[in-house]
Amino acid sequence: MRERFFTPRLCFNTHEKLNACLHDKCIAYAKTHCHVEQPEPTISNVFEDSRGKLVEYRGSFDGFHRMPVSI
Repeated sequence: MRERFFTPRLCFNTHEKLNACLHDKCIAYAKTHCHVEQPEPTISNVFEDSRGKLVEYRGSFDGFHRMPVSI
């Protein structure tokens, strides 16, 4: 990933600009490279074919819970 998306070294003033650039690079890569398990279609084509089977995003996931304990 480092060589694919971060070479040459990226420099941005905000995280939003960095994320926008990485998003564009990911989309471009997906449109031009074949899927690993299916050699004919591109990654983008496989994603579009499976899009209807994906679960809708419903917001942020709080996967961390802090609780003070003593032993």
